[in-house]
Amino acid sequence: MKPHAISVGSCWKLRRIYADLRQQDVASRVGISSTRYSAIERSELEPTHLERQLIEALLPELPPSIPSGVEEPDTQNGMRPRSKGPRYEKEAS
Repeated sequence: MKPHAISVGSCWKLRRIYADLRQQDVASRVGISSTRYSAIERSELEPTHLERQLIEALLPELPPSIPSGVEEPDTQNGMRPRSKGPRYEKEAS
């Protein structure tokens, strides 16, 4: 299954939440307004080269793990497998 691409702003949001930081924490440490940082996370504004460097240096990388128990879609038809509930047989007539 091919992974979906996410925007830089969305990636930074995930990394910020993982680090337990608020938008205003990141913004103040980088030296920009929280309004500007919020717009960058929403991909409404492009960060400057310096902002990009500072944000990348501040936010930790996400761990490369996938939670266990996550079902992958069925590759034959693109659907998730049905639950294995009880099956009922027709009574013989």
